[in-house]
Amino acid sequence: MTEKLTDKELLYAATSRCSCGAGLAHPLDHELAFAISAWVCSAAWKGEAEGKEHDSYHWAMYKIREETSINNDGGRTTRPAGTVALTVGKATCPQCQHSWESEPYNACGLSHHWFSGPCPKCGYSVGSAGTWRTGEGEAIEKRYRDVVLDATPSTAESQAGQ
Repeated sequence: MTEKLTDKELLYAATSRCSCGAGLAHPLDHELAFAISAWVCSAAWKGEAEGKEHDSYHWAMYKIREETSINNDGGRTTRPAGTVALTVGKATCPQCQHSWESEPYNACGLSHHWFSGPCPKCGYSVGSAGTWRTGEGEAIEKRYRDVVLDATPSTAESQAGQ
């Protein structure tokens, strides 16, 4: 790896590890992640892999669950202690183009991602609670991204459970 990244710049796998024991990871930076298109040993990303062979699994060939996945029921992670990965929802109103975000939250094991609620600017609410019919109009657009924070008691509690 030519890039040296920190735990705050990596998204870790829930359970998949390199043969060396370190968790697999990919960069949070989307451009770099898509340029690599693989889960790579986190030791290699962090420059701690000198003189050893490490695993890399291309996204097109391997399915590896990330630590922030809604389908990660137990909140498992291969992330070392010290930081925590959470999810942030961003909504955009199709009527007035206003955008707003959720606070970082633990998506692991939830039955759904963050519901945006109505637009705080104009009150538009189609799709704000997660379901809608196309005849009601265009739904509020929602996107989700991962963020990594220092592990403090409040973020650790947020990661441990809802």
